[in-house]
Amino acid sequence: MKTLFIINPQSGMKTIQKSLDHIIGQLVLKQIIQTIDVFYTQQKNDAKIKCESLNQDDYDLIISVGGDGTLNEVINGMMNAHLSIPLAILAGGTVNDFAKFLNLPTHPQEFIDMIQDFHTISVDIGQANDSYFINVIAGGMFSDIGYAVSQDQKEKLGSLAYYYNGLMQLPSQLATQFHLTIESENYNIHETSKLFMITNSSHVAGIKDLTPRASIQDGLLDVFVIKNCSTTDMIALVKDYTLFDHTENPYVHYFQTNELSLYSDDSLIYDIDGERGERLPIHIRVIPQALKILVPLEKKKPTH
Repeated sequence: MKTLFIINPQSGMKTIQKSLDHIIGQLVLKQIIQTIDVFYTQQKNDAKIKCESLNQDDYDLIISVGGDGTLNEVINGMMNAHLSIPLAILAGGTVNDFAKFLNLPTHPQEFIDMIQDFHTISVDIGQANDSYFINVIAGGMFSDIGYAVSQDQKEKLGSLAYYYNGLMQLPSQLATQFHLTIESENYNIHETSKLFMITNSSHVAGIKDLTPRASIQDGLLDVFVIKNCSTTDMIALVKDYTLFDHTENPYVHYFQTNELSLYSDDSLIYDIDGERGERLPIHIRVIPQALKILVPLEKKKPTH
């Protein structure tokens, strides 16, 4: 196989560099991969531009090494170039929502085994106007935390940096409200809201099962909206989440669709896979089974 590593050197490389060296060395020594090219990103959109420059027969495998933002750039470049080259993900970022949803290996030997087994699944990709996302689009309360946290804070505090910033901004975040209109084939919303999320997986913002019906292979996106409510009602909603009953809360809209449009009177900026997006309005649709992702092969346990 001929493989391209796309590496974000700013994304958790202090902790992943030794693992990465071991992985590359073993892949070559065991002749799992015959040829390796390495591309280091230096600035925003480098990974996207690199993938856009590729042809289908250039590589047998692309490996994204970085966080959710790096992965978003890679899938945007691959979609723009109409590539169906299988993609492997070595999570090196702070949150790594999509990798955690798939339970992708971070231990070097387990990652090597996954490459050797070369078991792929076809996953849905979301399209938002002219951009693509693999995990989530969000707007409103706490949605800007992902790109508001500095690189220095991430290196010092890891995932705690997001919670720290969220706590520091808690009063202003809880006061967030905006006018939101969502139009879809079977479900429409027009009211004052605090938060919206359009998710592909159920692991977003470091939180598991926020959209519990989400699947990356069902050809649907999950829409989660919190209506405008009091702080007391928000606390009750958090309690409902701990009881796995939050989607039935009276201040929540939760539904699935394959296409929708969002509008706001408040020049709302959305977040796309943890990175700053653009202002609403936005039209979103799902592209079913759009990319092949390597996942661990489920091995049967030995019977005695």
